[in-house]
Amino acid sequence: MNKNITNNLIILFTGSYLVILSIIIYCSEFNTNVVKDITLITTSFSTLIIALLLYDRFNYRKIIFERKLEIVLDLLEHIKKTRIQINYRNTETLKIFVGTVSVDRLEIKNLLLNNYFNKEAKIILEAIELRDYVDEIMRFKTNPFMPIEIANSLEFLSMEYFEGVEVKPEYQSEYIKISINKSVKNFKDLKGWYNLGKEISFDTFIKNYLKSLDEIENWINKHSNTEAKLNL
Repeated sequence: MNKNITNNLIILFTGSYLVILSIIIYCSEFNTNVVKDITLITTSFSTLIIALLLYDRFNYRKIIFERKLEIVLDLLEHIKKTRIQINYRNTETLKIFVGTVSVDRLEIKNLLLNNYFNKEAKIILEAIELRDYVDEIMRFKTNPFMPIEIANSLEFLSMEYFEGVEVKPEYQSEYIKISINKSVKNFKDLKGWYNLGKEISFDTFIKNYLKSLDEIENWINKHSNTEAKLNL
């Protein structure tokens, strides 16, 4: 709680206490019951003042919020630095697309609007190359100060295991190899490439990043006096 607010509340409660005390004394005979009432009011008032002083002293809500804000902003910067390299191949139509996209709303929107490749094709990844990035994201996700709604939006990167696709029929004719913050080394075959334990289209995968950006922006705006105009 802001120190000025605490001081104002103490002044307000002190004034109220003195007014109530004056009314009781003025309107009552000064007997045992009045003494009990005054004692009760005084005790309650003293407890309230002590609670306010201790609350302001430790200021734990402000400390926790500052830690939350710090970890959210760190995550936002980390996500915004993400570069995804795309290597699409369709062996039946002989269509190939190679490109990169940042986790940026405008870049992603432009990519999805253009018919460069089939965005519904399933993504595959090089597990070892991706591990460091995923581990870093999971450290954000499991941080005790990370707001729950933002942590939940990162669930799509919780990769418990990878499944090799080298001999899977559904990946032989069409796939999208993606590499995050690194260059794809193996363009020619599926050896060493994996899915995330389940089939996920590129469209779903990239839109999950947008959902994370939305959750971050919503949380920041919710806890700000003015709308944050972020470059997302």
